[in-house]
Amino acid sequence: MRNNIGLASPQKVLKVCLLILFIVTFSACGGGSSDSSEGDSNNTNASVTEDPSVPTGTPDQNDSDQEEADAPTETTETTEPPETTEPPETTETTETTETTENLAPIIENQNLLIKVNTDLTITLGPLTDSDGDVIIYTVSASPNVQETTAANQIIFETQNIEVEVLTITASDGINEPVQATIEVSSTPETGLLYYLSKTGNDDNDGVTVDSSWASFSYAWNVLQPGDTLLVRDGTYDETLSPTVSGTADLPITILAENRGGAVIQKTQDGSAISITSTSAQTIAYITIDGFIARSKGEFSAISVNSTDNIAEELMTNNIIIRNTGAFGSANQSNTVVFAIARTRD
Repeated sequence: MRNNIGLASPQKVLKVCLLILFIVTFSACGGGSSDSSEGDSNNTNASVTEDPSVPTGTPDQNDSDQEEADAPTETTETTEPPETTEPPETTETTETTETTENLAPIIENQNLLIKVNTDLTITLGPLTDSDGDVIIYTVSASPNVQETTAANQIIFETQNIEVEVLTITASDGINEPVQATIEVSSTPETGLLYYLSKTGNDDNDGVTVDSSWASFSYAWNVLQPGDTLLVRDGTYDETLSPTVSGTADLPITILAENRGGAVIQKTQDGSAISITSTSAQTIAYITIDGFIARSKGEFSAISVNSTDNIAEELMTNNIIIRNTGAFGSANQSNTVVFAIARTRD
């Protein structure tokens, strides 16, 4: 058989050599995807160590990565939010402006004792009230009252044995006026003043509060016409029964220190106040003022009487009982609270 294979011309050999050189050079520069891919598949079992100085990826990617690398690195510190410390609670002070109510003046009732033909300076009350307002006083008309240079004082003087009640009005010019009473009891000029109280003792002389007597029965042993017995507050379990008399000019006065404060209340059957004349003793010219009288059993609280078959001129007379409350406890018969019989004048 005839062999047709002949030798290649020098031009062809040069072309082949240039082609091989081109391929080798291109491969070395990373070109040729098919060769690279093929080379990768042929070297799957090879261990490849990447050089960190050689950039990978596309040129655009490499440029972007290079810019990021060249840019200053921002360090983001993760900081915990600061612990919130609540400020201490403060008590909010709300100023409340209170409107203070203006108060009316306060004046008190008074019970006073005076001897006839002597003068007594009476203080009506304070010059100003609790708010500092000046108090203006007015006094009910009386021939026995005289004004003084002091706005809160008067002078009282009488020539008669009597009890006079003065009405006092006090005004601060802002509130409604208020009123009080002053009761002035006048006693004989020559009589003596004695005291009786729940803490007293009949061994005392009775001439002061601290040396007061304890019982009405003892007082009648001492009292004389013109005298006055001032009885302090308390409840007395004893019948007030006079055994001596005063006279027209010198009556005997039994006076409660505070009206209604001295109570005569019986715990055994009997009247609280009993004034009775006998043929041997006429009771007259007695004044009883300011008590509460309470009887026990079938008896009148107050009894003013004379014994049977007594001459008229010897009967009980000129008895004055005023400002006194009477209460009975009878429940079996028609007993009056205030009984008056066989008296004159």
